[in-house]
Amino acid sequence: MTKNVLISLKGTQYSEGETKIEIIYTGVYYYKNNMHYIGYEEISDDGDKTRNTIKLGEDFVEITRCGIVDSELRFIERITTLTLYRTPYGVINMAIDTEKLDITIREDNIRIKMRYALAMDGEKGTECDMEIRIRPY
Repeated sequence: MTKNVLISLKGTQYSEGETKIEIIYTGVYYYKNNMHYIGYEEISDDGDKTRNTIKLGEDFVEITRCGIVDSELRFIERITTLTLYRTPYGVINMAIDTEKLDITIREDNIRIKMRYALAMDGEKGTECDMEIRIRPY
């Protein structure tokens, strides 16, 4: 895959109804030490920047965010992982219960499909579906 990529994020949250999002970013891809890395930057409406890195292994996805929000989200099928979600308003303890994780890596694209539930500060949060597609730009 080329270094410059398009990252398509499609998500659905199931909490008091259904909320769908779809966002496309440009970013960079590289492969190092048997891991796939995708980096991209988000800019908020206020102009604040958050750097994001998606790291793919054989059986996990890790999304690291650094900026106005700091977090390290780890998705492993049938495993609950714990993390701290740091915001300007405080730190939230978060549990990610990954029900399903499907990673497809091809020469010219990557597809990640996840179904997971979030719990924040011990309270049940939302259930989510997310699909991430990476392709040459």
